[in-house]
Amino acid sequence: MVCFEEFNNSNHTPLCLTSCGHSLCKLCATDILRRGNGTINCPACRAATQAKTVEELKKNYSVLSLFEVWTSLKSVKEQVCEECEKCAAVVHCVVEDADLCASCNEKLHSSNVQKKHQRVPVLEKPVMVPKCKDHAGKDLDLLCLSCDGLCCFLCKDYGSHQGHNVTLRSKGVELLMKKLEGNTSQLTKKVKTIEDTLKQSNDIQKEIIKSADIAKEQVNQAVSKIIKDLEMQSQSLKKEVDDYLTAFQSSQKSIVASLTDIKAVS
Repeated sequence: MVCFEEFNNSNHTPLCLTSCGHSLCKLCATDILRRGNGTINCPACRAATQAKTVEELKKNYSVLSLFEVWTSLKSVKEQVCEECEKCAAVVHCVVEDADLCASCNEKLHSSNVQKKHQRVPVLEKPVMVPKCKDHAGKDLDLLCLSCDGLCCFLCKDYGSHQGHNVTLRSKGVELLMKKLEGNTSQLTKKVKTIEDTLKQSNDIQKEIIKSADIAKEQVNQAVSKIIKDLEMQSQSLKKEVDDYLTAFQSSQKSIVASLTDIKAVS
């Protein structure tokens, strides 16, 4: 069983199963690995991945990045006005960094100064760039291709990603999308191979069952013939015994009669 919780970058981090390319969250992978004694059977295709700990499985940054984008879009769609907290937000004030409904937008930007605030539709507001945990205030503008992780410029020049192959985050998303498409293509081929193997296995199983049924019928026929032959031999042997007993009794009667005649003459 899997939890069906949304992926995130903590307990539900997506981990890639090496045998099939499917992803499981860290908690589910840990639970399945514990119950499987070192084996994770993929809930989607049942392919087996061997691992001692979940730390051996790589984080699926492609899935995580796509999920972060989806989460951002989802939060935009569900955004309500930050002022009245009732109506749907339609405008984003860049200066105040606030999402507002039409009514609150007019009310809060009624003065000459506030009218100059840059405002854009909510769907076009700037996407929040995640911050670096190692360098306070620095945006994670880069994607490290060596580690498949986000980093800032200080990480690249002086930190843990120094000397690594990096690219801009926007370019990295394109690369991740292409990589994901490639992984999807490979996964489709693997699924097709598994399906073909399963079909062959089912066909072989049907042939084995058919052969087993034929063999059972042949055994039943052979046993029936043996039993019939034994019964015939039994009847024949019984008849021979009866004939021998009848002949013996007749011979005995003849001997007794002869003795009687001899005694009479004497």
